[in-house]
Amino acid sequence: MKKLVFIFAGILFFSSCAVTSDKFQFQKRMDNFYKLLNKDEIADFSKGDYTAFSNSMDSRLSNDQKLASAFSLVQENEAITTFDSFQTANFFRETILLELNRANYYRFMNFLDAKKQEAFVRGDSFQEQFDSMYKTDGNFRGFIDNLRTEYRLVGFSNDEITAFFRNVCFAEASRKEVYYLLQLLNEINCINDFLKGDIKTASAKLDEGAGDSHPLQSDELDSIRKLSGLTEVSSSTLLDLYYSVIMKEMDPYALSRTIETVQK
Repeated sequence: MKKLVFIFAGILFFSSCAVTSDKFQFQKRMDNFYKLLNKDEIADFSKGDYTAFSNSMDSRLSNDQKLASAFSLVQENEAITTFDSFQTANFFRETILLELNRANYYRFMNFLDAKKQEAFVRGDSFQEQFDSMYKTDGNFRGFIDNLRTEYRLVGFSNDEITAFFRNVCFAEASRKEVYYLLQLLNEINCINDFLKGDIKTASAKLDEGAGDSHPLQSDELDSIRKLSGLTEVSSSTLLDLYYSVIMKEMDPYALSRTIETVQK
């Protein structure tokens, strides 16, 4: 028994070390990138204004050989030597920062109730709610402030943190679940209602077809909620958000192919 306890403890220890090591590597990669930026470029990067960022960086690169060499070295280390400065900034913000903050996205969503999750997706006065939480909820404020240091959202304002979670983290997480949501709706014969925009009918069938008496479908729906971050909203709201917001923001061709694959 003691041997099993030691083995289990060892697995937990090494798993924890692996997670910590990954986090450290992402932090180090961001630090190497940030060291090359001036204040204006950090501000542009925080806003996701890659055009302004590249205009400033390209001007400096053409006049500073030392900076150009350092920038090239960072690109070599990331295996992105063919990227221009616009693409490089996009890579660090929407790939490296995303990976570093992947778990933080779900922590962020856990602070939000159903109405706030919906407002976050739709953009309906959400920033006012965010700012109110930041002022009144010490746990939330501590979480957000830690993002700016430990998780390298350097110089990000509250608005920019919201935009990062909404347009980078949420966009990726929710779109990954489109196929699985459509597949589930197809299984319970309400995909046509959903695609026609009849959310009321589709959600009623979803509640019945993925209820407690259908554990497999219920688990599938729970997984979609958890992995998208939309854990608190009703089935009706979930479907409406996917139909009227998430799928509308997807590449039309990719969405069309996904629907075709599910309905084959």
